[in-house]
Amino acid sequence: MLDKIFKGIVSLSMVLFSSYQGNEAKFTYLNSTLFNDHIVITSELENAFDNDFNSIFKSGQKIEICFDLKIHNSKKLLHEKKFCHSVEYDPLYSSFFVVLEESDKTIKINSYPKLIKTISNIEYEYVGEIPSQVKVSLKAYLKKLNLKTLGKEYNLMLLWKLKNPEISQVFNKKTF
Repeated sequence: MLDKIFKGIVSLSMVLFSSYQGNEAKFTYLNSTLFNDHIVITSELENAFDNDFNSIFKSGQKIEICFDLKIHNSKKLLHEKKFCHSVEYDPLYSSFFVVLEESDKTIKINSYPKLIKTISNIEYEYVGEIPSQVKVSLKAYLKKLNLKTLGKEYNLMLLWKLKNPEISQVFNKKTF
């Protein structure tokens, strides 16, 4: 039944795509803080979960918002990490269960605004080689949703106008 509801929401959005604006998902900032032997990288998605996302999150399907983080020096890739924020709604408890892979946390959330705040914020700790200058790049994407009972896959990136939010910035040890 939940598959049919979700299919209806996505199908309606696709049918109305010519008038449907989609979300202008973007990163608002990218910060890095240097500690003795590690860097903490923070960022936040903005305008990513407007429009149909409340209904999509409440569909009961696992929705995954994924990130690709890269750290380069001038010569090579120093570190790459892919991680996701996953959301599953439990109608019995009227709660969202969120997994934040980068911090290995599972959180129960009872309000939609708090859900959006939680899944939009990224905090990643990098421990490794820290040269005098690094370029940090971050990209977000939505995993396709597989509705097994219908044997179909839906590309949730349509709700982000098929555009991956991306941000990158160069940091010097003196400016961390």
